[in-house]
Amino acid sequence: MDISSPFAPLFAGGFPLVLAPGEQLFFQAEEAGTVYLIREGRIRIGLLSADGRSFTLTELGPGEILGETALFVDGGRTANAMAVEETHLMGLRKEDFLKAIAARPEAALALIMILARRLREADRRIEELTFMGLKERLRSLYYRLKEEGRAEFWRRATHQELAEMVGAARESVSRALAELREEGIWER
Repeated sequence: MDISSPFAPLFAGGFPLVLAPGEQLFFQAEEAGTVYLIREGRIRIGLLSADGRSFTLTELGPGEILGETALFVDGGRTANAMAVEETHLMGLRKEDFLKAIAARPEAALALIMILARRLREADRRIEELTFMGLKERLRSLYYRLKEEGRAEFWRRATHQELAEMVGAARESVSRALAELREEGIWER
Protein backbone atom coordinates (compact mmCIF):
# COMPACT_ATOMS: atom_id res chain seq x y z
CA MET A 1 0.00 0.00 0.00
CA ASP A 2 1.31 3.43 -0.90
CA ILE A 3 0.96 5.98 1.86
CA SER A 4 1.11 9.71 1.81
CA SER A 5 3.84 10.65 4.24
CA PRO A 6 6.82 12.98 4.04
CA PHE A 7 8.82 10.06 5.45
CA ALA A 8 7.92 7.43 2.84
CA PRO A 9 10.95 8.25 0.61
CA LEU A 10 13.30 7.82 3.56
CA PHE A 11 12.19 4.23 4.00
CA ALA A 12 12.73 3.13 0.38
CA GLY A 13 15.79 1.14 1.50
CA GLY A 14 14.14 -0.15 4.66
CA PHE A 15 12.89 -3.59 5.58
CA PRO A 16 9.24 -4.68 5.85
CA LEU A 17 7.72 -5.98 9.06
CA VAL A 18 4.22 -7.28 9.83
CA LEU A 19 2.83 -7.47 13.38
CA ALA A 20 -0.21 -9.43 14.51
CA PRO A 21 -2.74 -7.75 16.82
CA GLY A 22 -1.27 -7.56 20.33
CA GLU A 23 2.29 -8.22 19.14
CA GLN A 24 4.95 -6.05 20.74
CA LEU A 25 7.20 -3.98 18.44
CA PHE A 26 9.52 -2.80 21.20
CA PHE A 27 9.69 -2.39 24.95
CA GLN A 28 10.43 0.59 27.18
CA ALA A 29 14.16 0.98 28.00
CA GLU A 30 15.12 -1.47 25.22
CA GLU A 31 18.15 -0.35 23.20
CA ALA A 32 17.03 1.47 20.07
CA GLY A 33 18.57 0.95 16.67
CA THR A 34 15.58 1.22 14.34
CA VAL A 35 12.91 3.76 13.45
CA TYR A 36 9.63 2.62 11.88
CA LEU A 37 7.06 3.94 9.40
CA ILE A 38 3.51 2.61 9.72
CA ARG A 39 2.16 1.61 6.30
CA GLU A 40 -1.11 0.03 7.48
CA GLY A 41 -2.65 -0.58 10.89
CA ARG A 42 -2.27 1.06 14.29
CA ILE A 43 0.38 0.99 17.02
CA ARG A 44 -0.40 1.81 20.65
CA ILE A 45 2.37 3.62 22.50
CA GLY A 46 2.21 3.24 26.26
CA LEU A 47 3.90 2.88 29.60
CA LEU A 48 3.78 0.00 32.07
CA SER A 49 4.47 0.53 35.78
CA ALA A 50 6.36 -1.92 37.96
CA ASP A 51 3.05 -2.97 39.54
CA GLY A 52 1.46 -3.72 36.16
CA ARG A 53 -0.61 -0.58 35.56
CA SER A 54 -0.77 0.65 31.96
CA PHE A 55 -1.00 4.16 30.60
CA THR A 56 -1.65 4.75 26.91
CA LEU A 57 0.24 7.75 25.57
CA THR A 58 -1.14 7.64 22.02
CA GLU A 59 -2.03 5.51 19.04
CA LEU A 60 -0.29 6.03 15.73
CA GLY A 61 -1.55 5.13 12.27
CA PRO A 62 -0.55 4.99 8.61
CA GLY A 63 2.08 7.50 7.53
CA GLU A 64 3.36 8.12 11.05
CA ILE A 65 6.82 7.24 12.32
CA LEU A 66 7.77 5.85 15.70
CA GLY A 67 10.90 4.97 17.56
CA GLU A 68 12.69 8.14 16.49
CA THR A 69 13.11 9.70 19.95
CA ALA A 70 15.45 7.03 21.26
CA LEU A 71 17.68 7.47 18.22
CA PHE A 72 18.59 10.99 19.33
CA VAL A 73 19.03 10.49 23.09
CA ASP A 74 20.72 7.84 25.18
CA GLY A 75 18.74 5.65 27.50
CA GLY A 76 16.79 3.36 25.21
CA ARG A 77 13.15 3.35 24.18
CA THR A 78 10.94 5.76 26.09
CA ALA A 79 7.77 3.64 25.89
CA ASN A 80 6.31 0.33 24.76
CA ALA A 81 4.88 -0.11 21.25
CA MET A 82 2.24 -2.76 20.47
CA ALA A 83 0.12 -3.48 17.41
CA VAL A 84 -3.59 -2.77 17.97
CA GLU A 85 -4.52 -4.58 14.75
CA GLU A 86 -2.52 -6.26 12.00
CA THR A 87 0.11 -3.65 11.21
CA HIS A 88 2.50 -3.33 8.29
CA LEU A 89 5.64 -1.29 8.89
CA MET A 90 8.89 -0.38 7.24
CA GLY A 91 11.97 -0.32 9.45
CA LEU A 92 15.14 1.67 8.92
CA ARG A 93 18.35 1.30 10.93
CA LYS A 94 19.55 4.34 12.87
CA GLU A 95 22.54 5.09 10.64
CA ASP A 96 20.46 4.87 7.45
CA PHE A 97 17.70 7.02 8.94
CA LEU A 98 20.12 9.74 10.03
CA LYS A 99 21.79 9.76 6.57
CA ALA A 100 18.41 9.95 4.85
CA ILE A 101 17.26 12.82 7.09
CA ALA A 102 20.50 14.72 6.44
CA ALA A 103 20.02 14.33 2.68
CA ARG A 104 16.39 15.53 2.74
CA PRO A 105 15.91 18.82 4.62
CA GLU A 106 12.13 18.68 4.02
CA ALA A 107 11.99 15.37 5.91
CA ALA A 108 14.10 16.84 8.72
CA LEU A 109 11.65 19.74 8.99
CA ALA A 110 8.70 17.31 9.01
CA LEU A 111 10.42 15.36 11.82
CA ILE A 112 10.88 18.55 13.85
CA MET A 113 7.20 19.36 13.37
CA ILE A 114 6.13 15.90 14.52
CA LEU A 115 8.37 16.06 17.58
CA ALA A 116 6.95 19.50 18.43
CA ARG A 117 3.38 18.18 18.03
CA ARG A 118 4.16 15.23 20.29
CA LEU A 119 5.69 17.55 22.89
CA ARG A 120 2.57 19.73 22.79
CA GLU A 121 0.42 16.62 23.21
CA ALA A 122 2.53 15.52 26.20
CA ASP A 123 2.10 18.96 27.75
CA ARG A 124 -1.68 18.73 27.24
CA ARG A 125 -1.77 15.28 28.86
CA ILE A 126 0.23 16.53 31.86
CA GLU A 127 -2.18 19.46 32.20
CA GLU A 128 -5.19 17.13 32.10
CA LEU A 129 -3.74 14.73 34.66
CA THR A 130 -2.75 17.59 36.95
CA PHE A 131 -5.77 19.88 36.77
CA MET A 132 -8.79 17.90 35.53
CA GLY A 133 -11.03 15.46 37.29
CA LEU A 134 -11.81 12.09 35.76
CA LYS A 135 -15.08 13.11 34.09
CA GLU A 136 -13.37 16.10 32.47
CA ARG A 137 -10.54 13.88 31.21
CA LEU A 138 -13.08 11.45 29.74
CA ARG A 139 -14.93 14.32 28.02
CA SER A 140 -11.63 15.61 26.65
CA LEU A 141 -10.73 12.14 25.33
CA TYR A 142 -14.16 11.75 23.72
CA TYR A 143 -13.93 15.07 21.88
CA ARG A 144 -10.30 14.49 20.89
CA LEU A 145 -11.13 11.09 19.39
CA LYS A 146 -14.11 12.62 17.60
CA GLU A 147 -11.91 15.42 16.21
CA GLU A 148 -9.35 12.87 15.01
CA GLY A 149 -12.07 10.92 13.18
CA ARG A 150 -11.79 8.03 15.63
CA ALA A 151 -15.20 8.24 17.31
CA GLU A 152 -15.73 4.53 16.56
CA PHE A 153 -12.91 3.75 19.00
CA TRP A 154 -14.92 5.39 21.78
CA ARG A 155 -17.90 3.14 21.04
CA ARG A 156 -15.90 -0.10 20.94
CA ALA A 157 -13.30 0.63 23.65
CA THR A 158 -13.44 -1.30 26.88
CA HIS A 159 -13.56 0.56 30.17
CA GLN A 160 -10.02 -0.73 30.79
CA GLU A 161 -8.76 0.80 27.52
CA LEU A 162 -10.38 4.13 28.38
CA ALA A 163 -8.87 3.95 31.88
CA GLU A 164 -5.41 3.45 30.39
CA MET A 165 -5.93 6.51 28.20
CA VAL A 166 -7.00 8.85 31.01
CA GLY A 167 -4.75 7.58 33.81
CA ALA A 168 -7.42 6.09 36.06
CA ALA A 169 -8.61 2.77 37.44
CA ARG A 170 -11.17 0.84 35.39
CA GLU A 171 -13.69 0.91 38.22
CA SER A 172 -13.46 4.70 38.48
CA VAL A 173 -13.94 5.05 34.73
CA SER A 174 -17.02 2.82 34.85
CA ARG A 175 -18.56 5.00 37.58
CA ALA A 176 -17.68 8.23 35.78
CA LEU A 177 -19.15 6.99 32.49
CA ALA A 178 -22.38 6.03 34.29
CA GLU A 179 -22.56 9.54 35.79
CA LEU A 180 -21.95 11.15 32.40
CA ARG A 181 -24.73 9.04 30.85
CA GLU A 182 -27.10 10.06 33.69
CA GLU A 183 -26.23 13.69 32.99
CA GLY A 184 -27.15 13.12 29.34
CA ILE A 185 -23.70 14.06 28.11
CA TRP A 186 -23.53 11.22 25.58
CA GLU A 187 -24.24 7.57 25.02
CA ARG A 188 -21.61 4.95 24.35
